[in-house]
Amino acid sequence: MKNVFQKYGVGLNLLARLLLVALMAMVLTACGGGNDRNRGGAVPQVPTRAVTINVSSALVTPTYTLNGVAFEQNEYNDGNFVLRNTLSDGDALMLGSSHDASPAAVRVIQGTYDVLFQHETGNGVPQNVDTPVQAGEIVDGDRLLPINVLAWEITPSFAQNASPFPLNEYDAGAFYLQPAAGGERIFIGGSHMASPAPVQVLQGSYDVVYSLEAGGELVPGNQGAVVMTDVLVEADRPLDVDITSVPFEFNATLDSAAFPPSQYQKAQFFLRNSDTGDRVALGASFELPVSLLVVEGTYDIVYQYVQGNALPINTDAVVARNVVIGAANSSVTINIESVAITPSFTLDGDAFPEDEYNDANFYLRAVNNNNDAMFLGASEVAPVTVRVISSDMDTGAAVLGAYDVLYRHESGKDVPQNANAVVRGNVMINSDASPFTVPVTSVSITGRFTLNGNDFPGEANNSVQFLLRDADNDSDAFLFGLSDITNEPVKLVPGTYHVVMDHLDGDAVPQNEMHEVDFNNVLTSDQTLQVNIPAVRVDPSFTLDGQAFPASIYQSATFYLYDFRTGTRIFLGRSDKKNAPVMVIKEDHEIVYEHLSGGDVPQNTNNNLGLIDL
Repeated sequence: MKNVFQKYGVGLNLLARLLLVALMAMVLTACGGGNDRNRGGAVPQVPTRAVTINVSSALVTPTYTLNGVAFEQNEYNDGNFVLRNTLSDGDALMLGSSHDASPAAVRVIQGTYDVLFQHETGNGVPQNVDTPVQAGEIVDGDRLLPINVLAWEITPSFAQNASPFPLNEYDAGAFYLQPAAGGERIFIGGSHMASPAPVQVLQGSYDVVYSLEAGGELVPGNQGAVVMTDVLVEADRPLDVDITSVPFEFNATLDSAAFPPSQYQKAQFFLRNSDTGDRVALGASFELPVSLLVVEGTYDIVYQYVQGNALPINTDAVVARNVVIGAANSSVTINIESVAITPSFTLDGDAFPEDEYNDANFYLRAVNNNNDAMFLGASEVAPVTVRVISSDMDTGAAVLGAYDVLYRHESGKDVPQNANAVVRGNVMINSDASPFTVPVTSVSITGRFTLNGNDFPGEANNSVQFLLRDADNDSDAFLFGLSDITNEPVKLVPGTYHVVMDHLDGDAVPQNEMHEVDFNNVLTSDQTLQVNIPAVRVDPSFTLDGQAFPASIYQSATFYLYDFRTGTRIFLGRSDKKNAPVMVIKEDHEIVYEHLSGGDVPQNTNNNLGLIDL
């Protein structure tokens, strides 16, 4: 079998190849990396960089106490302890369980860790999940790690406007503690419970959150209302929660007239707290006016279209902002102002093809709220008139605002391939418009792709694809060409684009996924775009504390190259075997360690060992 140099037609003899590899060798440890470069001589099409990756580890032996006393050794009343690396996102590893009488030592990669507690079972341990109990623990050698958990019981009681809640499980809400230090919400009881049980939680600061569970006639309709903040738990204590709610009356009109009284002409209204995400379903447009209980606070009023041709088609329009609801303001009526538009779509000054196999869809999207996006029409069919909320509608804090018109390719090569291009921007739609013109222009671009200045392999099982991505709009990315064929011109909306390379198959091409490789190409006329991909093969070897890793898959780890520009990982090798070189784009990558099996190797799940300079 030909070696890689012969395969790509590079005439190096064996001695020269070995010398080249030796000159390019580098060592990367968990504490840093090198920056060796190829400094001369014949260069193969894809050079190889030998990299030794050393993992520095230590043994951590924990002990667990609860308020200074050993935890109960009971697997039905316990929690788990987790180490979370402070510098590597997602690097967490199990340390042990609170019921372990003699916790085992755990091997970890040296670094700084927070200790988290995770409730498993029972009421005799804190109910927190993923809340830190100790922070900034430095592991730079074998060490003991005593973990003392401070926890207290809170005894809750729930009231609404200083009176007990109805004891009705079919019209009730749930209460939670949200730890300020982080972690999941902790259920502390339901509004229908006459005497909620005490709940053990970690010492710290909490917010109290209320969410409707059932009904909504006798209790507030909020989903996620923060009803108390900065509640300190530093000793056993009562927790008296008293919600202040008001009967809120809401009504809306459409262009100063009542909404159609039909479920087939339907929109939904909501209250939404933009800071907490709290949400209250107000009701459907044909049910107005409505009245329901709401926790006092400040809300936006949101309109969401459901169906019907007589209503604005906005999907998430904020129609009133910063509405203060309380005893002094418990009734709100708004008028929604709409306009009718009939779109007209053209391509390069002419009609679009009347062809469902060469077509695109068009959308409107609010400039100040990307969630408010709505279907405007299709290029291949006769447009219909639609209603949208007027840009000039006063929402209290400001007008609703402008819209963008989006183009989204559906099928065929005779129309632009863009996935989400803005073809008209910042359009104020203030009055009826027929036609509402949407002119689309296009250019044809041909891609020519090379790998280190040479042709890519001409086979689909060793190939990558290329995409174009709008420089100002990441959501507009679309196929530009394939590395293994001669590509036809691609029609697209004129603009400035980055080129993205995405691995498809095979190890004779770079393994990177969705990596931007060529930037700020101004494509405003027909042209050929030359794209060269610089690549290198990384030839890895792995050591643990300066020694070889165990030669067993049952005591092993996996290593990855982390492409921090895209957030993707590229398999580099396993610690227990000799690994083949891996081809990547010649840019800096990070090395990531992931435990595979066994207790003799570090247990880390996503540890960033450092940067490799390629």
